[in-house]
Amino acid sequence: QNLVYYQFANDTTELTIEVVEAITPGAFTLNLPSDNSYGLAYPINFSWTSANNADSYELYIWDKDDVQPAVATVTSIVQNSYAFSQYLDQNSIYKWQVKAQNMCAENSSNIHQFAFTTFPDLQVSAITTPIAVTTGGNISATFTIENTGLNGTAWSVWNDELYLSQDNVFDNTDISIGSFERSNSLGLNDSYTNAVSAQTPAGLLGNYYLIVVANGNNALSESDYTNNYLVATNPVLFTTDVLPDLIVNNINITESSLVPDSMVTVNWVVINTGDSIADGGWSQKVSLINNGQRSVLGFVQNSEQLSIYGSVSQSVQFTIPKYTNITDSAHIEIKLTPNFIEKVNGNLNNIGLSAEKYKIENKLYLSKYEVNLTEGAPNGTTLNIYRSGSRTNSLSVNLTQAITNLQFPSSVIIPAGQSGTSLTIQALDNNIVNTEAFGIVQFTAANYNSKNLLATIIDDEIPSLFVWSSADQLEEGDSLYYTVSRGNISNNPLQVNIQTSPGNQLDFPSSATINAGDSSLTLVVNAIDNITPELDDEVGITISAPGYELSTDSIF
Repeated sequence: QNLVYYQFANDTTELTIEVVEAITPGAFTLNLPSDNSYGLAYPINFSWTSANNADSYELYIWDKDDVQPAVATVTSIVQNSYAFSQYLDQNSIYKWQVKAQNMCAENSSNIHQFAFTTFPDLQVSAITTPIAVTTGGNISATFTIENTGLNGTAWSVWNDELYLSQDNVFDNTDISIGSFERSNSLGLNDSYTNAVSAQTPAGLLGNYYLIVVANGNNALSESDYTNNYLVATNPVLFTTDVLPDLIVNNINITESSLVPDSMVTVNWVVINTGDSIADGGWSQKVSLINNGQRSVLGFVQNSEQLSIYGSVSQSVQFTIPKYTNITDSAHIEIKLTPNFIEKVNGNLNNIGLSAEKYKIENKLYLSKYEVNLTEGAPNGTTLNIYRSGSRTNSLSVNLTQAITNLQFPSSVIIPAGQSGTSLTIQALDNNIVNTEAFGIVQFTAANYNSKNLLATIIDDEIPSLFVWSSADQLEEGDSLYYTVSRGNISNNPLQVNIQTSPGNQLDFPSSATINAGDSSLTLVVNAIDNITPELDDEVGITISAPGYELSTDSIF
């Protein structure tokens, strides 16, 4: 506080003047219309938060392409809102700001943007560029531009522009290399893709980023111009074109045809036709290809250094996929992916095809080739059948058998889009005691090799053993004939076990064998003479064999 004293002639009055520090109005922000509001109508109701220590407010409105005016549009506003109804061009986009004032100072708000109409907003959504370009040559690029605004463009003319930047930041140091006119309309949320070619300046070397600017000449009114550009993710290498260039040729196979689930030997030659050493290696993708269908056989890495016009021959074995989706025939394709920069457009000759188209065998496959089936089993066995080749169409597979006691469908369909299907095979119960039976089920399909299934049918009836003797009684020291037979005739021999009780009365072997193809065997049985007086005795005989009902007999 400063005190100043004044004394006037013939006056004894004292005057005190107090000087205080100026107080600036407090910070405040704009409310409505919110930033980037479009489609407004009269009156426009402007509002903002109150500023501390403010006596009044001034409202500034100006065209967004002009400099903010020094003189306020509306002054001496005492509230923190104002209804504006003065004339404004309804085809323009405006900015507005409020300044809070008192007798000594003022403070400014943030700035918002509004318009009476809605506008388009063009943005670059994607850019595709080459890996390398020869300095002074043309650069080819593809870009996509979308309208993400609130309205379409109607029919308009604007230019999309291309720039090169060394630092991937769009500024006035970037190099303009092309402007491409667009004469059309672009609806809301619509897009267009443009493939262009532009001449590059001579002398550029190293990495440059391509920048695409939509509506680069601002010929089209937009709601936002700040988002009109996009920088490509990867730089383009500008070179003097003294680089290697790999090609692949002489592609063939050693075998005469291609067999699914079998080995094939693929041969090819890689040549460096460039004017620099190829150093860094490359990978090689080997595929079967036919009518847009591809089946990858594998990848081969190569780390050799190739001199100018140097070559390397390769011969590699691959397994052809069991269920390859290619039918009839195929080329062998080799695709090279170098680990170094090649000549401009050098990638165009990194893919080679065999001159010959090789036949592919069509094959059927079974999940099982041998099955055991028990007669009368309710569930049978489930079998899967698969095919190689194209899955575009369905395939009918026919089934036939050499014996008649198997039950299965006469044909099955492998549906389109699938490699296989399943079926059930059962053995019918013939209620006859017989030996195991064997049958072949053949699977055939047009233009496919046939496959056979060996089915072993296990009889569910239990055969019996039978015994009889040439006499019911036997004196010690005498002999008789004893016959053992089986209830079925088999191509396999059958060993039978023989037990007697008591075991010291008859000279019986503990086992005997019915020969293969025979139904019985005959034994000579002797009664043992033990020179001991005794009463008559009964000897029990039991005949048994695995899988047969046992048989008993007795002799006195």
